[in-house]
Amino acid sequence: MLTLKGRQIFETLEETVDPKHTALVVHELLNDFCAKGGNFDKAGRRIDASAIVKPVANLLDAARKYKVRVIYVRYTMHTDYSTLSDFDFWRYRETMMKPGAPGPAVIDGTWGWEIIDEVKPQPGDIVLRKYRPDAFIGTTFDEILRWNGIKTFVIVGIGSEVGIVPTVIHAANLGYFCVAPSDCLRPTDPARAEDAMKFIRDWARVNPHTEVINAWKSRAK
Repeated sequence: MLTLKGRQIFETLEETVDPKHTALVVHELLNDFCAKGGNFDKAGRRIDASAIVKPVANLLDAARKYKVRVIYVRYTMHTDYSTLSDFDFWRYRETMMKPGAPGPAVIDGTWGWEIIDEVKPQPGDIVLRKYRPDAFIGTTFDEILRWNGIKTFVIVGIGSEVGIVPTVIHAANLGYFCVAPSDCLRPTDPARAEDAMKFIRDWARVNPHTEVINAWKSRAK
């Protein structure tokens, strides 16, 4: 651990993701975004998360085994679009809102808003609604982390270029450490995958999920 002017700063991955102060954050793996028959699938825009489902499930199993807090954040909309910003109204006018479009996705309380079965929450997990790409905006995410003594979160899921980039940057500015397992992230637009990772690497540690699990295991001994 690095000591700087009396402050202890994590240096190794093992220190950074110690289960005592780490949460696993599952970001937006929702039926409407990822599942066949979901809103995005109907619109021809389904996000293929198949390659990350297994490593995310492995991380979830390990988190629960090593007593790492699990938090799900899921984008949430209302049928009347009342949760959208003015900019979002403008942005979606030619997709979700045009005649014949499937309509709004991830509506609070619907099947499309639920987390996909392969990585669904378990009793004791925290599930938070979010209304903006940045998981800190308009939510109790920061409070939940602080109330539980969380200093680091490992973030996995979809929307790496849309929601994960601003969430990780915001977290760093608030003083949190972030770890982004490279094999557990997928963008909304595949063409933006590497661009998203460039930003994420600037603000988070990027390690394979197996290294995170091994770090948890080493601290549990």
